[in-house]
Amino acid sequence: MKKGWKNFWITCGVVAGIGCVCLISGKVMGATLTVMDNYIPDWIGLGRGEAGVSYDYGDAPMEADTDRTYGDIHALKLDTEGLNVQILKGTGSGITVQTEDIYSALKFQVTEEDGELKVETTARRFPWRINQGNYGNVWIYIPEAFQLDEADLQIGVGELYVEDIEARELKMEVGTGSAIVDWFTADELDLEVGVGTIDASGDTKQQADLECGVGVLAYTAAGKEADFNYRLECGVGELNLGENSYSGLSVEQNIDNKAQKTMNIACDVGSMDIYFEE
Repeated sequence: MKKGWKNFWITCGVVAGIGCVCLISGKVMGATLTVMDNYIPDWIGLGRGEAGVSYDYGDAPMEADTDRTYGDIHALKLDTEGLNVQILKGTGSGITVQTEDIYSALKFQVTEEDGELKVETTARRFPWRINQGNYGNVWIYIPEAFQLDEADLQIGVGELYVEDIEARELKMEVGTGSAIVDWFTADELDLEVGVGTIDASGDTKQQADLECGVGVLAYTAAGKEADFNYRLECGVGELNLGENSYSGLSVEQNIDNKAQKTMNIACDVGSMDIYFEE
């Protein structure tokens, strides 16, 4: 029995010594508790925080942490990770940004310079935990009938909901997240999805560029199929354009309807559905 306890305490001492060596090595290499909190998964260790509250589309914050209105804005740039973002109809003459329960490690910030409003997360790397839920909510209220010169909306992980937006140039890029646009009006449209999803409806006045990697892109365009000329590229994915379907290996086709508008469509291995609504 005594020999067993002796071996036990020797083992404990060895493990403790290894732990001290790892602790010192980590400190020398620049590790901190903050870094651990950011990059160690939630299931390692206790008290690592919880995801923020999720809201239905159109819901206002229960208790906003920040609430600020910006005037004389002509361009909006959104670039976030791990957040639920809603762009809704607002009142007044300025653009209002509200936030709630944003995870500090994402380094979220809102800045305005020369009429461009930037809403972004600036962390160089993102915590693994953002794959497990919502880590903050953002509301952007834009007055009705307010036209932006440019709207550049990008999300990696996370969700984006747009109730209505009007811009001369509208760009939307989704990585692994999802985006829903109830309605937009734009002279030029650029939609790009990686492995996530985009579901958008709206009126493109001049040109639409649509690109899908391995995700899903659905676009409902105002007007008729004959209102556009088309340049189609499809890899091994599936492309449904109106009542026509294009799929297979390296499908390339130009369709000239003698129209005033153009739609450029590129589908790699994902799925694209283009609908029309008069």
